Amino acid sequence: KCSLKPEHRDYCFFTIKSLQHAALKTPKVDNEFLNMLLDKGAVKTKNCFFEVIKPFDKYIMRLQDRLLKGVTPLLMACNAYELSIKTNGFGNPREMASAFEITVSLCRKSLALLGQTFALASVFRQEKILEAVGLQEMAPAPTLFPNFDDSTLFGREYIENLKAWLEKSGYPIQMKKAEAESTEQLKKPSPDTKVKSE
Repeated sequence: KCSLKPEHRDYCFFTIKSLQHAALKTPKVDNEFLNMLLDKGAVKTKNCFFEVIKPFDKYIMRLQDRLLKGVTPLLMACNAYELSIKTNGFGNPREMASAFEITVSLCRKSLALLGQTFALASVFRQEKILEAVGLQEMAPAPTLFPNFDDSTLFGREYIENLKAWLEKSGYPIQMKKAEAESTEQLKKPSPDTKVKSE
């Protein structure tokens, strides 16, 4: 529900080794797609493309990386169980108990990692919303006020602290214009332009 301290969270993910299969890695943008953009003249360099997608793509890639690591222990538990069944099975109750213990341990690891991935998505949404209203840099950090009471993104405690901070600081809330909206405004000819062209 809420993020661990960065060093603890990073340690949790660091202990899980990445899977070796090429299809089970975080997807990268296809080189052929980039070459096509260059050939069509859509971008001057590959770096130009990455500068455009970087703001959102880096967060989604992080989420995908965390999701892969989060499900890795579950995959290991399933594979180990199926392998045991195919080979000898469980010779005695002690072996079965040991197998269950390993499975439960791996499931707990997955739960912890998936929980941290869920929390990461919430933090990303909080950041983007505060950024959209011009408060991201200045306002108190929502991570200081984790919400365990209900399913609201910020939670009552944070909203109360934010309101108090806004009142004390006098900092203005100003909604940023959507990029698409501002681009559309640029494309529209002004009344003067229409008159001249007529």
